[in-house]
Amino acid sequence: MKTLDRDALLAEQAALAERALARRAQAKKDEERGRQIRAALHRLDLLGLVGVRDGVHLSCRYPAGHQLAYLNARKGTIVEVRRTRALVDFGDDKWDLALDDVQPASEPQGGFLSFR
Repeated sequence: MKTLDRDALLAEQAALAERALARRAQAKKDEERGRQIRAALHRLDLLGLVGVRDGVHLSCRYPAGHQLAYLNARKGTIVEVRRTRALVDFGDDKWDLALDDVQPASEPQGGFLSFR
């Protein structure tokens, strides 16, 4: 086995640190791209439900006293999907909601939102 001197070991340590930093940067880019892909797929799913009666519900439940709490158990119809928002008709009123706040009624509704 070859014995390395201090300078060689420090150079190897610096190279390892540089490669680790590059891997972390690439992982961050990959996570962001994955988030974008999931958002695009969600939007496409919602576009397919435009006009479908009772096709969507809220993605998470709102706590009692919140403005949207009465919609927890209701299903609605998407009237329009824009870039980041959807107009949803819940029968007696229409709400302009973020796409992340709406999901297909065939998927289970998430738990309660926490506002802490």
